[in-house]
Amino acid sequence: MLLRRGEVSVERVRTAYEANLRYVLDEVESLAASVDGRIAVTADHGNCFGEWGLYGHPMHTPVSALLAVPWATVDGADEGTREPTLTPPEPLPVSRVHGDEGETDKERLRALGYL
Repeated sequence: MLLRRGEVSVERVRTAYEANLRYVLDEVESLAASVDGRIAVTADHGNCFGEWGLYGHPMHTPVSALLAVPWATVDGADEGTREPTLTPPEPLPVSRVHGDEGETDKERLRALGYL
């Protein structure tokens, strides 16, 4: 909204995006030193910065700025320098994965770990 209204510049927004990316890439570097295998770094969509008069990510808009989703890969190699601090959740029973009859939305969210 602020960019569209001209209250902030494209340069300021891009600088903020870059700062956020650098923060995330520091975490990716830490992850890559903690797991073996390929890691994909991506996003769910791009953003418009005034292309065709559009800003943000309007739905159902075939603009290349939205369709060009960022994607990078890095190969991880566990250096054994970090120990996980979280205990993985128990796997869901197969019937819960596919959904039980009579199951409420709240029960589904709880089963998926959101509640």
